[in-house]
Amino acid sequence: MNKRFLMALGGAVFFGLMAIMVANTWLQKQAELTIQKQQVKVVFAKVDIPIGATIQESQLEESQYPSDKAQEVAKDKKAVVGKVASFNIAARSPVLTRYLAAAGSAVGLSPLVKEGNRAVTVPVNESSSVAGFVMPGNHVDIISVMQPSGSSRPVARTILQDIRVLASGNQLQVNADPGQATMRPQNYNTVTLEADPEQAEILALAIREGSLHLIIRNPNDREITATKPISSGRMYGPAENEPRPVTASPSASDTRPRPPASIPPLTVNMVTPTPRPTTTPAPTPVISTVDVYKGKDHQKVQFPASGSAVASAKSN
Repeated sequence: MNKRFLMALGGAVFFGLMAIMVANTWLQKQAELTIQKQQVKVVFAKVDIPIGATIQESQLEESQYPSDKAQEVAKDKKAVVGKVASFNIAARSPVLTRYLAAAGSAVGLSPLVKEGNRAVTVPVNESSSVAGFVMPGNHVDIISVMQPSGSSRPVARTILQDIRVLASGNQLQVNADPGQATMRPQNYNTVTLEADPEQAEILALAIREGSLHLIIRNPNDREITATKPISSGRMYGPAENEPRPVTASPSASDTRPRPPASIPPLTVNMVTPTPRPTTTPAPTPVISTVDVYKGKDHQKVQFPASGSAVASAKSN
């Protein structure tokens, strides 16, 4: 009885394992079919194709590529052969349709601009270009610093986000030194950006009204973030008055009663001014001259202007 049970148990385990293996194989095949359905065949560069070169069939190969990323990738090798590379195409990278120019056409900036967009150049310096690390292919945000009319303080605001850099100076592509592990910063004073017509107008106005600062984004970060303008008043806060000296406050644990503060009475000394004596000046006497005759003698005598004196003089 035990032997039969063990044989039945072993058979059940064996067939269970077989069923798991078959199911796993089927699931893997289904996953591969799903991946194949999500991929399309596109054109890859087999070798490095320099800018301005006429593309040959020997420089191309076809391979599978995720369909959700293949909107701008060439899918027909015959449509690529004979075109002019308007951008350096690295080996084993997909060939983008916007990197191709018609046979015999002059290579320049225009093939790099998507249809409906514009190329606009803005002035920069070492500080506003992230120390010269803003390079073709980067995506940047743009901050404008300007002083609104009627305001005494400048305002900074992010005016555009996720803008693609077409050229730095007159370079359409980063020229990497194979011996260097990292890219070296470039020396330039202009950056050419790809923008739609409205964004180009915003950039033109921002250049006239203030200064621009370019902020490099992570290549996988395509999110548009809501921002608010900031002024120096908002950044530093309102100016505060001179701090007053802080007196030591009584300890919270000190519960002893304290006498009320006594305020000395206010006394005002009223000083009564002493009147000064007033003197009346004596009247100035009026001197009169009288002619006195004694016989033949005649003389002039001066008398005060009083009537009695004059009368006595006349009687004499």
